[in-house]
Amino acid sequence: MDGFQVLLESLSNYIDLTDREKALIVSRLRYEKVKKKEILLRTGAVATQKMFMLNGILRQYIVNDEGIEHTSIFAVKGWWFSDIDSFVNEAPAKFCIETMVDSEIIFLSKQDLDDLYLRIPKLNVFFRELYQRAVSAKDERILNMLCSKAEERYEQFLRRYPNLEGKIPQYHIASYLGVTPEFFSRMKSQRSKTVL
Repeated sequence: MDGFQVLLESLSNYIDLTDREKALIVSRLRYEKVKKKEILLRTGAVATQKMFMLNGILRQYIVNDEGIEHTSIFAVKGWWFSDIDSFVNEAPAKFCIETMVDSEIIFLSKQDLDDLYLRIPKLNVFFRELYQRAVSAKDERILNMLCSKAEERYEQFLRRYPNLEGKIPQYHIASYLGVTPEFFSRMKSQRSKTVL
């Protein structure tokens, strides 16, 4: 199936679009194959693109003063993604966004999205729902990091990203969980003994 059609179907789950509106949306989209480990957004740059994941995995992370990376979220197939604050407010990004594997991504610029909001007002409904879900997910993530044990965070990771673990390095999962790679390795080993 055509990548643009996949994106349109994801929109159609929330809003009804006419053929003319679909054609207008497609005219603003840019498809790209992106290689593994490509930086799509750097800290301090302004996020001018919203991304729709056709295939692949993205990682959003920050680097602290000691040079340690902290992964905040992964984006997988079917997700819309960007540094939300930077994209919405045209502010310097606090996060880096990088491809974890070779990926297929559809890009939509902020300028084109703003124009589409005017031409197709019901897109506001879709993206408002998207932003509300993103804020809710961010709140849940903060609560999990503050109130859950590492083992519980790992279980939540496995539920949220059921097919991700074997596709990315374990140290990135450890970073997402807020633990060292060594601790994660011991925890995972202990879990496999318990499951058996």
